[in-house]
Amino acid sequence: MTSIAFFITPHGFGHAARTCAIIQELMKRLHSVTPLILSTVPKEFFQNSIERDFLYYPFQTDVGFVQASALEVDMDKSITALENFYGNYEENTKDIKDLLLKTDTKLVVSDISPIGIQIANELNLTSILIENFTWDWIYEFYEDRVPKLRPIINKIKKINQTAQYRIRTIPYCGEYDCDLIVPPVSRCVRKGRDRVREELNIGAGEKMILVSMGGVFERLSFINESFVEELRNYPVKLVCCTDGVGLRDCGNVIFLPKFSQFYHPDLVNASDGVIGKLGYSTLAEVANTGVPFAFVVREDYPEMDCLKTFALTLGNALEVNLLEFREGDMLQKVLGLLGLRRSNADAKNGAGECADFIVKVLNRP
Repeated sequence: MTSIAFFITPHGFGHAARTCAIIQELMKRLHSVTPLILSTVPKEFFQNSIERDFLYYPFQTDVGFVQASALEVDMDKSITALENFYGNYEENTKDIKDLLLKTDTKLVVSDISPIGIQIANELNLTSILIENFTWDWIYEFYEDRVPKLRPIINKIKKINQTAQYRIRTIPYCGEYDCDLIVPPVSRCVRKGRDRVREELNIGAGEKMILVSMGGVFERLSFINESFVEELRNYPVKLVCCTDGVGLRDCGNVIFLPKFSQFYHPDLVNASDGVIGKLGYSTLAEVANTGVPFAFVVREDYPEMDCLKTFALTLGNALEVNLLEFREGDMLQKVLGLLGLRRSNADAKNGAGECADFIVKVLNRP
């Protein structure tokens, strides 16, 4: 067996979604190579996204941040986790190095996990860094306030500079030399819009709004008794991706479990609008389907300016600040979102270009 190892940061699901999109395209081009996925993103996520066989090994490839919620960072816990993670590198990676040798790994692809690049260097394997930001760039934003980040920033920066190849996916943050810049990368739609809406029991005359906050739980506090009662005055259903124990149909609000029978890109495509955390994966999916987007901005987070600027270029996006999302009149945002038109979405998905590049690197002598 020959494999390509994918080291994926477990910070949310966005990086895993981007890598899955690339793996799907790569498997159309390579039939004798097996993807080896290393991440603590749950295996169910990859099973839901990848339609070919793959190997999965649960391994903490990264820390990113410890999240207090989908929209807030716990900085103290993050520092502790980062110091422990990088302080125990040798102990934590021995089995992984053995695994890569055992599976005849020919190439390491890292979605912003520095450890993947470092392991590739030690095993004399070619490495590709795929990113729209890197952790050293993110952490530099907090460096003056949190001096303990400085040695971690320097370490990550040095490791990233050793990656043989670098792919940047639009919208990206900061300016770095790279080998390839590609359009937004997202997983492709599989199931038709009408079929998905039928399975959700959404009528032909009803509108559908998807509420999606990514891979970290966020309580949807705006969905209270008053909101639900007012929503009944309009022909619209909210479909909410949440941590619920199972599918719950509450009339005009439907709650889905984190891992449901519904594929997230299909839900986005079936919607008349999406309300969600402003993160790479959801933004790429709305960009590549043309669905209107009401994006919730994370406060005091450096990636936001880049993502927000790109979202507003789509022509059918509106901003929701954190206070509005948690305590404001979200019904007005729902109605405002329904007033926006779906775009033609003629932008090219960058997943195929990434896959073509990986194949070229793999075939180089």
